[in-house]
Formats: sequence, C-alpha cells, structure tokens
Amino acid sequence: QPAIILIDHGHFQYNSVSLGLALWGFYYMTKDKFFPNCLVGSVFFCLALNFKQMILYYAPAVFAYLLGRCFDSGRRNILPRFVALGITVILTFALHWWPFLYYGPSHEESD
Repeated sequence: QPAIILIDHGHFQYNSVSLGLALWGFYYMTKDKFFPNCLVGSVFFCLALNFKQMILYYAPAVFAYLLGRCFDSGRRNILPRFVALGITVILTFALHWWPFLYYGPSHEESD
C-alpha cells in the first residue's frame, strides 16, 4: 500500500543514512588483515553512531570485534593498536561535537 510506504519512509528516512555509514564501517573493519582499515571502519561507525543512536545496538559487537583485531598479530602490537583505536574514536567524536561545544546553543534570547 502506498500510504504505508509513505509513512514508513517519512518516519524512518534517516535510518538508511546511519545504516549505510555503519555498513561502510563494517566493510572496512572486515577488509584484509591490514589494521589501519579498522581505524577507517571505526571512523565510519562513529559517524553512524553520531548520526543516529540506533546504531548503539551494534556497538558491543563492534567493540568485541575490534578488540579481537587488536590481539590478531601477537603480543607486541596489542597496546599500540588499542591506543590507536581509542584515539581514532575520541578524535572522531571530538571533531563531530566541536562546533556544538565551541559555539554553544544556536538560539539566543532576545530582549
């Protein structure tokens, strides 16, 4: 029915953007054994998470997967990889929220 399609797309129209960003993140996280792809994937996942918090449901599984990728190549690379992931996530969130934190509320009280 056309009415159901219109209501469904009108109400959930932004889900496809956040799911697309999450899928790009999953794609890069699972690509090859090259760890910097996980960093790119974590940036896309953080963007999806900031776009719509519905993606938070996937966060525990993504965290467990990325933590497993930190342990992938032996003992000496665990801490640098974990720190790199942490810095990537913190920088992505900081860059995303910086304008809101710097400029404050967009509305001003008028006299």
